[in-house]
Amino acid sequence: MAVPAPAMVDGFFLVQPRLKPIPSGPAIGSLVAGIGAIPASLPGLVFAAFSPWAGLTFFMLTALLGGGSIVLAVYSRRQIRRAAGGVSGRGLATTGLVLGIVGSSLAGLTALISVVSL
Repeated sequence: MAVPAPAMVDGFFLVQPRLKPIPSGPAIGSLVAGIGAIPASLPGLVFAAFSPWAGLTFFMLTALLGGGSIVLAVYSRRQIRRAAGGVSGRGLATTGLVLGIVGSSLAGLTALISVVSL
């Protein structure tokens, strides 16, 4: 692929620096929230059978982290697509989305165990 010649303005070449794309903040936040949702769900799964209220408490924490991870991932993927190469982090957003879905699924399982053991 040939590099186009630089534009000239008043007889001088116009220099435009090539900048690296910046990482998307919401994509990083989505990944962090998704990673936090998985360990937050594990105590809920353990305590749900013995203490349904403790299980429901961990359900709320996991649902908030997992849902937040999903929302941030969708937002960051849209941001990356619209930036046309100026923002990076599509892999981070996809990983955050997957972890958010897994965390939300574990939250649903925790809620189900808690409600059945009431």
